Amino acid sequence: MREESFPLDDKTAEELGRICADQLGSENGKEGRTIYINLSMVRLQTCFVLPKLIYAKGLAKETGARVVAITWRPNHKWEKMVGSMGIDCLSLEALLKSDVPSAFKSMAKTAGALLGNASGEKLKEFKAMGLPIGGPLYEDIIRSSDLSTLRSVRNKTAVRKILHILWMLYSVERYIKKHPPLIFIADDLAYHEGAMIMLFKKYGAVIRNSSWEAEEEIEQDAKGRIIRRGEMANKWLKEKYAKYGNSVSEKADEMIKDRFAGRSGRDIDRQAFKGKKVLDREGMQEYLGLDKAKKNVVIMAHTFTDAVFNYGDIYFRDYYDWLEKTLAIAGEVKDVNWILKPHPSRKLYHESEDSIEAMFERYKKDNLYMLDDSISAESIRNIADVLVTIGGNAGGEFACVGIPSVIVGKTYYSGFGFTKEPKDYNEYVKQLREIAQVGRLTKEETDTAKSVFYLRFTDKYNEYKYLDEFALYVRGLYDKFSEESRRNLFESDKGTGEMNNAITKDVIKYAKEHDLSGCGYYLRGMQCGKEIKQK
Repeated sequence: MREESFPLDDKTAEELGRICADQLGSENGKEGRTIYINLSMVRLQTCFVLPKLIYAKGLAKETGARVVAITWRPNHKWEKMVGSMGIDCLSLEALLKSDVPSAFKSMAKTAGALLGNASGEKLKEFKAMGLPIGGPLYEDIIRSSDLSTLRSVRNKTAVRKILHILWMLYSVERYIKKHPPLIFIADDLAYHEGAMIMLFKKYGAVIRNSSWEAEEEIEQDAKGRIIRRGEMANKWLKEKYAKYGNSVSEKADEMIKDRFAGRSGRDIDRQAFKGKKVLDREGMQEYLGLDKAKKNVVIMAHTFTDAVFNYGDIYFRDYYDWLEKTLAIAGEVKDVNWILKPHPSRKLYHESEDSIEAMFERYKKDNLYMLDDSISAESIRNIADVLVTIGGNAGGEFACVGIPSVIVGKTYYSGFGFTKEPKDYNEYVKQLREIAQVGRLTKEETDTAKSVFYLRFTDKYNEYKYLDEFALYVRGLYDKFSEESRRNLFESDKGTGEMNNAITKDVIKYAKEHDLSGCGYYLRGMQCGKEIKQK
């Protein structure tokens, strides 16, 4: 069986495990319920996994529960390191291979899905074990294949993925029936992890995310689907905005300036701005050949393959379907210039190089243009009269300079009054047909947008973030490497061994001078354990 990649020298891994064991304990708990850390969506690299391990040890200290770390594949070096910390390991692939009954069960369930309406829309409604896992299945198929959309699941890629994930879920269900969960520490909320969250919740687990950045309790909607981070952020932002209002709006000015200059935000966000050509209005008009007499509407495309339900259950099949239908409508609306802006990070997410280009060519009209990756997204503020997006950051960013957006998803800036939010497809079509009539945001609306942006992205008001010395130290170690190195570490293990070893050695050096049982990850884990015991 192929091993999980763990790019860390044996000696360094052994030393990290020994220090953590000395400071956090080396015994595993013996209580009846289990703390599960899901690492099947996480690269086994120190900056990503150590915070979760420390958090789990804090939980175990308070509850006495056993800790189990879940990975896709086994890795003996990894198992030895976490084993020295008193953490057991569970390999999903090893679990599957020992569970033949679940294999047959998944075959039967997959066959049943294929016999009926096997469209992508129908898969979104798919249930197993009484859980609405169709969305996570859909996302996993798109993310791990060459497909940009899923019109039908009657293809080898989709069938193999559905079969594999169902087999995994049935096997995990058998396991947790024998080892009931106390808490499930998640990472991502999409893909197969979304389905695992639903499964563990069904069996009584508290669901928490504790990454290197933040801790948060994961919630589900009335239909049992995972509420994504944008919608969760929207909830606490409305509470913050009710308290502070527009008194913080001016504080957003410097943040917006930094964002448009590519100095802030995630690496994948900065790619839209950093090191690219900025054009003024006349420069954009000349570059694209725009009709100067018409308003300009910029369509901000999403990556077709990345967590396609991150903005809730939208009234489109997925991101691809949204863009295809939007371009079709745009082709019939002649009184504006339509400018398509591809997502700058699409190639990081294995999107076919020509998928959006091919779509553009299919729907191209005299008033439809495409802005290539060489032009900074900052140029959009100089040309756009309206944006159209599902719910991307651009809708919140450009509202801070007075540009309104039409959005169809649930995002952190939904419902604050400075966006157009059609409730269904027919209303969406109507709004696009009348988009030339949409005016600039008022000063009050712009101030609201700036306040929401500031409250969302400043650490000052984000209580769920880890801002203690050790958390900031780990982030600092990561940030000192080049953006290319960080993207490699985020996306793959290619060439990351040197970086991971360097980070780990610095963590070891820090731990020799500071007791990790005093860091925020451990203390918040203990606090979570206390809260669970009180329920």
